[in-house]
Amino acid sequence: MLLRQLFLIGGIGATLLRGGASTPLPVEPEGVATGRVVLLELDSAAAGSFAMMLVDEERNGRSPDGTVDRVLRLQLPHGALKGVAREFAYARVSWAHGGATLQAAGTARVSFAIGDVEAAPAEMQYRGFGLSQTRSWPLSIKMALGEGEYASLRNDIRKLFETCLCTSGGPGASGCSVNGCSGTPSSCSVSCNSPYLPCCGCSDGTGKACCLCYQDGGGPEQ
Repeated sequence: MLLRQLFLIGGIGATLLRGGASTPLPVEPEGVATGRVVLLELDSAAAGSFAMMLVDEERNGRSPDGTVDRVLRLQLPHGALKGVAREFAYARVSWAHGGATLQAAGTARVSFAIGDVEAAPAEMQYRGFGLSQTRSWPLSIKMALGEGEYASLRNDIRKLFETCLCTSGGPGASGCSVNGCSGTPSSCSVSCNSPYLPCCGCSDGTGKACCLCYQDGGGPEQ
């Protein structure tokens, strides 16, 4: 019988399943993607504060088409947002070992880092406590972005937050990943710095992959 323990991740219910869950395979712990990128900040009462790189990739000879192919999401303490929403028509995004960097026109424009991970020098630097990487979010980015489009995109993202059934992570782990969820996205990974703990699994209901960091006995900083 599986032992279920309930945690809260910034208002998101997360059940950590123990005793019968298999260890998921790693999901691209490091890599590079190129294409159109949107840098977006989000503050949600249900899920906490985030800075996100939404990547519409060019790959296999295909130009960016308005679909979000990859998301790098940095969990931040409340009050750490800079009020930024910015589009890069073409950029290179790289990630590894708790950090990510966005380069455009040969210049490092944005860097994400967690804990004491050394942040790449960049025009805008964000430091948080959890960095996740997800493939194929069910989102689209309009070709022309203004204030109204950014607000709509934030609302669409908020609708993706759901209850997460965690099959890996928890005490003793600094990161986790999940593959093969029935929904979209179907895979993700996350790295967390102490005292935050990783939670990875499939959402309760739609089966979307979910990877976040939480504090033992509660959610992220309020």
